[in-house]
Formats: sequence, structure tokens, C-alpha cells
Amino acid sequence: MKLEDPILEELVARAEADETGKLTQIMQELIDVSSRAAATGFELQELASVCTIGHFLGKNPEYLQAMEYLVMRGIDTGTEH
Repeated sequence: MKLEDPILEELVARAEADETGKLTQIMQELIDVSSRAAATGFELQELASVCTIGHFLGKNPEYLQAMEYLVMRGIDTGTEH
């Protein structure tokens, strides 16, 4: 299948070679979520920014742990902030 997008073509080839099916599943999920985001009014740049953050956190889980800690601190602890 010629997609006219070398990055997408390579990803599709990797997904086809992935015996676990995980790449195909994630691609399908990303397509579904991004379609719903577009229908909800997300601009492409906004969607790209959100996905970039997700990718960064996936590659740097220590930042995710720090963010979770900060979010938990913001939850009602009985003290004023």
C-alpha cells in the first residue's frame, strides 16, 4: 500500500511485521481517539501537542511520577494552598 508518507509507510510495515499485534492495536486506538478529538474541535496542532506530551512521558516515566505527585498534592488534603 502506497501512502505517500514515508513515516507512515514505515510504521505500517513495522505494524505488519509485529507478531504481537500491539503496534496495530495502538495505531487503531490513536486513529480512533484523534478522529474523536477532531470531531470535538481539536486543531491538529493541539492534538500534536497533547500526543507529544504523552510520548515524552512514555519515554521519561520519572516525569510522570513527579506530575502524579504534584496532582495528588493538589487534591483536598485538608489544607489551603
